[in-house]
Formats: sequence, C-alpha cells, structure tokens
Amino acid sequence: MLKILKIQDKSEQEELCAICEVPYVSHHMAYRIEVDDQTIGIATFFMGAKAGYLVQLCTIPGVQDDNALFIAGRGVLDFMERCGAREAVAIGLPCSEDLLREIGFTFEDELWSMDISDFFTTHKH
Repeated sequence: MLKILKIQDKSEQEELCAICEVPYVSHHMAYRIEVDDQTIGIATFFMGAKAGYLVQLCTIPGVQDDNALFIAGRGVLDFMERCGAREAVAIGLPCSEDLLREIGFTFEDELWSMDISDFFTTHKH
C-alpha cells in the first residue's frame, strides 16, 4: 500500500534527505513516501507569497517507483493549493522531465511551473 506521510520531526527529515542523497533544508516541509510500510523516498517543498516550490521528489538510491513519485507530487500540489498558492514551481528536482510533465508541469522560460488554482476542485487534470 502506498502512503504519503507528512514528516513533522526535522531530524527524521534530515536523515531521510541523507538517505536519498539530497540536500536537507530545515525550513522546507517534507513528505515521506512509503510502499508496503517501507520508506522509499521523499518530497520536500516550501511556500512562497504566491507560489509553492517543489524542491525534491525522489526515491532512495536503487529504488525506482514513478507511480509513487507521481502520487507524492500531486499530494504536494494539493497541499499547496489548499494553502492558497496559485502556482507551483519545480526547482532542483532529481526526477525525470517525463514525470514532471505527467504531474502537470510545463517548461517555459527556463522554468518548470504550472497553474494550480482550482487544480483539484475543477478537475483540470
């Protein structure tokens, strides 16, 4: 079973970032990605004034599960939208461009972004 769980303990977040070989930033929020009660990855993000920023979306080395990353990415977007963000920006992600496109991002002006205003409530996806 796939679970996307909010990480509330910063030491847990730091440890999982180290396992996933991505930078830990203390002011970023994070979700742990689990499949069958095994942690397989992390999603980190932060909120700006008008946009949410997806920073990391990755699995631990040796694990590949784009379906879990897709669900985690959409979970982050849902949180951002509920917090009032109208745009999401993907920065510094180690995941594939194909996955970003599947999630809903487009690449324009050297930036991966998407309009998330009413994204989940109007069924744009």
